[in-house]
Amino acid sequence: MKENEKDIKVNIVKMSEKESYSLSIILPVFNVEKYLDRCIKSIIEGSYNDLEIIIVNDGSKDNSDSIIKRYLEKYKNITYIVKENGGLSHARNVGYIYAKGEYIAFFDSDDYIGKDMYEKLMGKVKDYKYDIVVSDLYMEYEETGKKVYVSSNILEEYRGLTDNAKDINIKKDIMEKIYIAVHNKIYKKELIDKTFKDNMPFVNGMYYEDILYTYSILQNIESISFVKEPLYYYVQRRSSISNNYDKKLYDIITSVEMLIENAVKNNRFEEYKDILEYIGIRYLYGTFMKRIAKTKNKKIYLEGYNIVCNKDKEIYEKYSILGKNKKKNSILNNNNNNSCKNFNKKSLRIKLKNIILKNMDKRIFAEILFLLERNTKN
Repeated sequence: MKENEKDIKVNIVKMSEKESYSLSIILPVFNVEKYLDRCIKSIIEGSYNDLEIIIVNDGSKDNSDSIIKRYLEKYKNITYIVKENGGLSHARNVGYIYAKGEYIAFFDSDDYIGKDMYEKLMGKVKDYKYDIVVSDLYMEYEETGKKVYVSSNILEEYRGLTDNAKDINIKKDIMEKIYIAVHNKIYKKELIDKTFKDNMPFVNGMYYEDILYTYSILQNIESISFVKEPLYYYVQRRSSISNNYDKKLYDIITSVEMLIENAVKNNRFEEYKDILEYIGIRYLYGTFMKRIAKTKNKKIYLEGYNIVCNKDKEIYEKYSILGKNKKKNSILNNNNNNSCKNFNKKSLRIKLKNIILKNMDKRIFAEILFLLERNTKN
């Protein structure tokens, strides 16, 4: 076990039977008895069989353990680990340590999938071992039952990508468009190991961990494919952190800063700085400010805005990217001639978003965003 995983007690209740699988699905569990049976059943009764489920019980106090043990009695492809509570990232990391699969999938225990999701995703790697395969998904709102189709925004397959200028622009184009959550994807384990080397894939204790994970891993891909179908059901609960204000929101800012720092450390900053700047502006002034607007408290909202502005200034002074440099950014301006997609092929949504991020005064943007978000329920 890695050094940073040692402090929390881990009990391996059962290991999956085979020595290797084509796919390992890592499923952290924490007090989700209401959803867990549906979740596990959707995976275990799916049409793809050469998989193991690694269930990591992250200190649940409800009936989750009993539900899991019912499946242990019946199925031999389940690894079950019980540990003290350490958070989602730590549970994913512990599961990853014990994964036997050539490919890895990360799952949330209140979600579920279509019967043939992994059959279709793994079907893509039969003839060519893609680094990542993605699908579209449904955002399902628990309170209303409404399902909203969400595209992965991956519409082309790529093979043999390198670190030459043309292929880096392809990777940056993918980074700009991709739906970043980990749930609707399978990853070649070799890619994860290559990206994070001696570290674990997720930063322990960090929320909004998908930002750092996904944008780091995309810099290392050599290939990517897709299934243009909504196969994953991403359940949105009103109590979830993504739908409520919480101090953990500030991990968005930390994730952006760490992403930039890692690019510098790995000698990739100069090649990726325009997309890093775009990601920074998007998540600091867009995602963070939208989420913190859910406070419905103007004082807290503006405190968050001032923290973002100060972090923007700090990053600009250190790395010469973010707000002050935005008008020189090829991605925000949609005029990167070497990009695999030209301006006219970009979606209207991306065009409008970039125009707003590039041109609108951030204070005015923050005021408008607060007015728009303060009366929303989700």
